[in-house]
Amino acid sequence: MKTLRICTVALTLLVSACSSHSRSIRPETVHHKMMVKPGGEGEEVTYTLTNHREGVPRITRSVERSYKLASLGVTGKNMEKNLSDSTGLKPWRGILVSRVSNRSAAARSGIQEEDVLLTYDGAPLATTDQLKKLIQETSTPGDTVPISLLRKSADGRYTEEPMVINATLDGVDARETTSDTILLDSDRGVYKLTGLQVGGLSEQLTTEMYGNKDSVVLIADALVGSPAYLAGFRTGDKVLRCDGQPVTSYRDISRAVWARSSDLKVGMELFGEESREGVVPTEGPLELVVEGPLGRHEGQIVLRDDMFDSSSFNIPIVFDCDGNIQRSRWSFLDFIFQFGANYRSKYRPSPNRQPAEDTFLSFFPLGMFEFESTESYDKYCFLWFIEFTDRH
Repeated sequence: MKTLRICTVALTLLVSACSSHSRSIRPETVHHKMMVKPGGEGEEVTYTLTNHREGVPRITRSVERSYKLASLGVTGKNMEKNLSDSTGLKPWRGILVSRVSNRSAAARSGIQEEDVLLTYDGAPLATTDQLKKLIQETSTPGDTVPISLLRKSADGRYTEEPMVINATLDGVDARETTSDTILLDSDRGVYKLTGLQVGGLSEQLTTEMYGNKDSVVLIADALVGSPAYLAGFRTGDKVLRCDGQPVTSYRDISRAVWARSSDLKVGMELFGEESREGVVPTEGPLELVVEGPLGRHEGQIVLRDDMFDSSSFNIPIVFDCDGNIQRSRWSFLDFIFQFGANYRSKYRPSPNRQPAEDTFLSFFPLGMFEFESTESYDKYCFLWFIEFTDRH
């Protein structure tokens, strides 16, 4: 009876020590440059496709404008009190020139180091920031601007009467970038069940990017490790066909996914009403045809509703494991140096349509073997010190 009681207590402690739980995983942000096109004069427009953790993709339109900025070519110091005391001039009246750039507008006009610039095109100067703002906002390259200044005389003192010189301004290259973000039409339910973030472009954006009004539905993300990722779909793909039919809207994909979701735990609020209306339940995998940077591709996606869950299980001392669709890990008797075993694997972004995976295995039935495979190499190790590496 005593032995049975001890076994019962031991078993209870062991079971209570075992644990399992789940937690959500968060997708990484993916930025994919779709195209760069000329805009207006001196402009370049870049369209970047970006996913979002909530499943609503977007396109960022960045306009970079190249232009010439007026330049005088001087570096100066504000006439603060300590500088005012050393020069004998009034504080905050003028700018002390500390450097004149070679072959600049200032150098050609005769401005010298230690000159004190008093006015620029009639405007009194008090700070270097003010001078910079006046040049950039009131002048253009090629303008000739009057500048009054004080110069040191032979005795080292500044003259009382200012002199006026005319400087013809240079032009220096400058760039300015403005951006705006455009949310694409989508249903979050597609992402939750397939790992695909798909977004439909508006007619205006399609015309702007592709020069026609044909409907365009893009893949903004194929979540690493998801059924879509394993099926070979990648960011930047344009969806051409869904279940054998031409894709004319993101809703074509949403309706096909909703038709297969009756047995899955997903809220109808993740699908728009138009994506659910009149849909007939369908079985089997989702079939897509796409075309993108990696060429044309056809694949099938088996829906699942547990993609964003992670789980772990632990039996103290004996076994420990955790994982999700992106990674898995287990260890067995790892605390015993001569007999423990470890395994880790993790999917990573793939440069092609094949899944890419990093793997590590250490197996110690007498401390004998390790294997590691990454993007860069495969490594084998025997008896801790006999090592072979195959670099890719």
